[in-house]
Amino acid sequence: MKYILVLLLITSTGLAHSSMDEINRLSSALCEYIKNDDRTSIRKKLRSANLDLRKTYTGFVCQPEGDFKGGSLLRTATYFGASQVSTFLIRKMERSDIAFKEHDGKTTVEWAKEAVESGAVKNADKAKSIYAEMESRSAD
Repeated sequence: MKYILVLLLITSTGLAHSSMDEINRLSSALCEYIKNDDRTSIRKKLRSANLDLRKTYTGFVCQPEGDFKGGSLLRTATYFGASQVSTFLIRKMERSDIAFKEHDGKTTVEWAKEAVESGAVKNADKAKSIYAEMESRSAD
């Protein structure tokens, strides 16, 4: 929903093309940092773009790659076993964003549970730890 509002705002101001390019570049950069478990670069990128993750989290989507079907930043971090990034994301995002249903109709927690149980992640041990942290945060 937040993503749609951002798109409407950008479109209504006539900046759709250049701003969408910027959003796509930012999203791609964040996804690459996640794959490398580079929390510092994510923090710097968000700070330089003057973005608050709590307000913009659902607007970022990582594209499919190999067996990964794409999805949110936290789903990407879970799949690639990016434990440092996932801890940062879980602490910075709204609790409601953890319960946000993605393109496949599943929340990140539901997806993570299934992915960990089926072994559909790059690093099962790290993914289990990330899943446990997500569950704990969503239960708070």
